[in-house]
Amino acid sequence: MEEQSYYTEKLASLGTLAAGVAHEINNPLAIILGFTEILLEKTHPDSEEYDILKTIEKQATNAKRIVENLLSFVRHKEHKEQLVNINDCINTVLDMMNNTIMINNREVKKDLQETLPLIKGDPGELQQVLFNIINNAIYVMKGGGILCISTKYDGHWIIISISDTGCGIPKEHRQRIFDPFFTTKEVGKGTGLGLWVSYNIIKKHNVIITFETKTKEESEKPGTTFIIKLPGER
Repeated sequence: MEEQSYYTEKLASLGTLAAGVAHEINNPLAIILGFTEILLEKTHPDSEEYDILKTIEKQATNAKRIVENLLSFVRHKEHKEQLVNINDCINTVLDMMNNTIMINNREVKKDLQETLPLIKGDPGELQQVLFNIINNAIYVMKGGGILCISTKYDGHWIIISISDTGCGIPKEHRQRIFDPFFTTKEVGKGTGLGLWVSYNIIKKHNVIITFETKTKEESEKPGTTFIIKLPGER
């Protein structure tokens, strides 16, 4: 109970800090996006400069989304459900992370079933879950690796599998990976909130999340697979 109280107080402090930081960051982001839009109107769509500006726009929009996620700790964010194609969510996240994937020398293998039923959910929140898991997978594959993402429908559930060829999760950490502020990343590289936020989003969507992992001591092929099961709508 004392530990839970500590986490609650820490979350409250983070919320206050997030509100201030978000306000300060939103203003320059709005200026960046505004001037980018002006320059895009003056640039030929087939030029290299246009592609660069679109990249700036995409990354600034991504930064704005991160700020909005910070604000979700302070105020209630309306949960907007609609029919969602989960394959579209996966492709959107991978497009957004394309530069990060290439810079870190990661290979992506996709096996997405084309005839998936739609699901009811908030596409932004579902993309956030996918982003957090994929981002962690990229981080743990030091020096390169293979990220495998697959989807399938078994008649009841849409099943998403996200696998990495990283070092696996040590036994002593497996019960804590969804705890707030728990992270094995270096200082400045992780807050320990990504999987905690993802877990809370998943609970709202009546989704099941599990994982399978092997370390180097347990297998010749270490790595971790996160399995997300979503109820499908026909």
